[in-house]
Amino acid sequence: TVVSERPEPQPVITKTVTTETGTCPGNGGMMFTPGDTVKYCYEVENVGVDPLYDIAVVDDAGTPSDGIDDFGVYLTGCDDLDVDAINDDLAPGSSCSGEYLVNVNTSGTFTNTAYVYANDGWGAVFTAYDNATISDTLPVAITLQSFYALPGSDRVTLVWETSDETDNFGFNLYRSDGSENDYRKINTHIIPTAVGTGLGHTYVYVDETVENFTRYTYRLEDVDTFGVRTLHEPVSAAPNPLFTFLDLLLDINHNADFIYIIP
Repeated sequence: TVVSERPEPQPVITKTVTTETGTCPGNGGMMFTPGDTVKYCYEVENVGVDPLYDIAVVDDAGTPSDGIDDFGVYLTGCDDLDVDAINDDLAPGSSCSGEYLVNVNTSGTFTNTAYVYANDGWGAVFTAYDNATISDTLPVAITLQSFYALPGSDRVTLVWETSDETDNFGFNLYRSDGSENDYRKINTHIIPTAVGTGLGHTYVYVDETVENFTRYTYRLEDVDTFGVRTLHEPVSAAPNPLFTFLDLLLDINHNADFIYIIP
């Protein structure tokens, strides 16, 4: 006798947030001003090999321990596989979606979690969840311990060290060789964060698009996951052929894992 397991459905829910007039899907988080109306977006997909029936989405309104303010989400695009005149089913590989507007009058940071519930038509219940965060408080993306520029021959080596990178997405570097307001970004792509919340790192970036005997000023910018940008105090250096690249590397913290060199 050969006993095989019956195929199962598998629900997946993706929750995002955007502005009141924004288009779904949104982002995993966003900034708001108290009094704003935000739009939560929900997408439910059946990634299994068996149909899903009686799909329901419930949002905890950011208060997981209080079910009184939970709200249900109306979904569009679902199927009616059980022919009960209600479009709340999903065939394998299908998806449906919904939206919900919430007026936020309270200051703070709120993480709302959405749960999807469904069954396989045989009594087994399947569930999944996802969340999105809104905040009216600008997060401090990084704690910068140091940032300095080391001159070399036709190059400047930039080194910065962090002790915490909460919600940090990455970094940009800007250079000026004259006016204080004449800064230009020198990295083609954002320099990605190497660590997460509560952790620090040492980064190294080598700028080889400079000339000896010219003083260059640099500014470091961190970009958080909400898109908020923070510029840090400038540092400067003047390349000189008396300096060698090898000598400079001996002075750099050996914990640095990344060296970015501009061709």
